[in-house]
Amino acid sequence: MNEVSDYCISAVGSPAAFQSDEGTWLLMPYLNGGDFLRFVNACQRKGECRNSDQPKKNWDTLGHGISSALVLAYFHQIVQGVEALHSRGIIHTDLKLENTMLSCRDGKCFASVIDLGLGCEPKVTFSCGMTGTPSYLAPELWKRGQSRRSLTSPMRDVWSLGVMLYLLVYPKAPPFMRDGTGQKQIKYNPIEDETIGKENLDLLIAQMLDPDPSMRAPIATILAMLAEIIKTDYAAPPEVIRLIDEKPIDRGATMPVAKCLFDKLDYDVGDQPFEREMCLDDVTEAAPARDFGNVGT
Repeated sequence: MNEVSDYCISAVGSPAAFQSDEGTWLLMPYLNGGDFLRFVNACQRKGECRNSDQPKKNWDTLGHGISSALVLAYFHQIVQGVEALHSRGIIHTDLKLENTMLSCRDGKCFASVIDLGLGCEPKVTFSCGMTGTPSYLAPELWKRGQSRRSLTSPMRDVWSLGVMLYLLVYPKAPPFMRDGTGQKQIKYNPIEDETIGKENLDLLIAQMLDPDPSMRAPIATILAMLAEIIKTDYAAPPEVIRLIDEKPIDRGATMPVAKCLFDKLDYDVGDQPFEREMCLDDVTEAAPARDFGNVGT
């Protein structure tokens, strides 16, 4: 599951892991922009951003260059990461705000999907488990005697993405969010959800949360609809549109072994215990315009 995409990261580098006389080293990227739960919490703390009297969150009120169009562009990159996984036959199974992060450098941020620890490869294992975070699990996974097809379908990831987008767009959480039994997910129907409006973005969220997995919007449709919504409905400026159109290679993205680890590659690996240690090389702190931990405080 290494090096799936610059938008989807577990261990990275070449090699993704190696051993030295100091132990086993796993090469992980340093994502300095924080996760999207932290991002949403910043909006929660600022009344103008999540005014419950308004149909949608107004990210523009946070300042620091943040806008609703920018947030949707970041989500578009998250979906690209999931698309990269699915193209390799991998289902993430635990998509949530905490497992999506921003990497910021020189005032620009890019979103990544992380934590592939529960990732499943149906063509290899022939099945997937009832894994994930309860609030984000698709309704078909909660049904008694669920089929292997529901466990191995990438549509379970689409539902989780729909929950994430709901939390990014609306002032209120989905009505099933705090139900740990799955009963509210099973009964949920987006058509009956008064929070979901009639605009194009609302219709997309409703498609992603369709109770019938066969009717959910596929990843390609989500990407196309999001791009059109961002460019047209939100009149995104050129710098935001570039986040949608450019690929990682267009911005010079690479996955090198950190320079500070080069001197360890020549060691005899031996039989050493596993250790975890952080090695930072040329670290750039998140720019103030994207430091979401300080936004709204």
